[in-house]
Amino acid sequence: MDYKCIKRKDFKLKDMKLLQNCENFTCPKGYMKCPNSYCISSAYIADKNYDCDFGEDEFHFQDMGMPKYFALESLYIENVTITNIEENFFRGLTIKSELRASDYKLCCPQILNPNISADKCHAPADVISSCKHLVGDIVKRITIWTVGLITLVGNGTVLVYRIGWNREIFKKAYGLFVSGLAVSDFIMGIYLLLIAAVDIHYEDIYVLEDVKWRHSVLCQFAGFLSTISSETSTFFICLITIDRFLKITFPFGQYRFTKTGKIFSFTLVWFLGFLLALIPITFTELNIYSSNGLCLALPLGSSKHDGWIFSFIVFVVLNFILFLFIAFGQILIFVNIVLLRKSTTNLRINIKRKQDDLNIAKKLAFVALTDFMCWFPVGILGFLSLNGHIFDREVYAWIAVFVMPVNSALNPIIYTIPAIYQNCISQNVCLRRRT
Repeated sequence: MDYKCIKRKDFKLKDMKLLQNCENFTCPKGYMKCPNSYCISSAYIADKNYDCDFGEDEFHFQDMGMPKYFALESLYIENVTITNIEENFFRGLTIKSELRASDYKLCCPQILNPNISADKCHAPADVISSCKHLVGDIVKRITIWTVGLITLVGNGTVLVYRIGWNREIFKKAYGLFVSGLAVSDFIMGIYLLLIAAVDIHYEDIYVLEDVKWRHSVLCQFAGFLSTISSETSTFFICLITIDRFLKITFPFGQYRFTKTGKIFSFTLVWFLGFLLALIPITFTELNIYSSNGLCLALPLGSSKHDGWIFSFIVFVVLNFILFLFIAFGQILIFVNIVLLRKSTTNLRINIKRKQDDLNIAKKLAFVALTDFMCWFPVGILGFLSLNGHIFDREVYAWIAVFVMPVNSALNPIIYTIPAIYQNCISQNVCLRRRT
């Protein structure tokens, strides 16, 4: 064979002159043409060696010349990063046996050509997305819409009520922190409905827009919303726990949040939440928000993006510690309630306190339960994943679309809406007294 314009592995420096002026050379069967250059064997594709001048055989081999008669027995492109996947990506290529890839998008019908059967393509499914949709299946899409609407309406109701009819509550630390919690959870509702709207926008063509979406400004904004919401929400629950502990343990106000203290704490929570949410946007090379279609900084699945350490520290370690703090604080509150009830001698006062204490205990139990549902599974999964344990992708998917945001939907129901209803009845606004 004439090796003019055909590069071999055993090429020596003196042979390089054979690879010059090859722009118009036509490659023989079984060879592929490096863009505007020489030909290489199909066996050199994705073999982790740069055989084309700029490594097109490893990363951008769809730009290489693929004659219509070009055929491969098998093609393995696992552990190869391909960023510019487009429609009919494998045009002109026939694969007889199998195609194995690390990216699920390469096995989508929109990407494969008629000469490559879908059943011959093997790639791991994405944790969240599918070929057609940002959110993979109908149940999860309905869940996002449902939780998003409940979260938005519930927390919106709380905020409207407090601003319009109950402004006095802002003078109390508890009221200020609960209102801050409502704002945090309201932001989560905006995030969920934003993701739901984007899912509809890219319906049936998501695989072709995946990279564009994940690296868009809107995705970064969505990730910012989800992070600031989840972190400030947890911080506010910590502050509420501290406030309730001081209120019950020191009923005469020996220790409590001062006016300056509550405003400082409120401001600090938003500052820390804003800072944690802004870091992934500032350091875009970490690919934190762009690591998945939901734009979550949460470390999903077993794959580790460049900013995985940041995600693990914030969403697993920090939030797990905060949950333990909340749980421990609520246990202390419950113990103090029991001790306070036993120390009360006046029967009438005791009955009233017993009912009040029971109501507080119920609220705290619900708080502990919803926080447990949210962060404890995330913490356990995170620590086990760190040790190499791999879970079914459905586990991660439901953590992302339900377990994480459900806390924001339940918080207003636990904290405020029952109180609004009771106040509404007591003032004869909701129900008219019978005459």
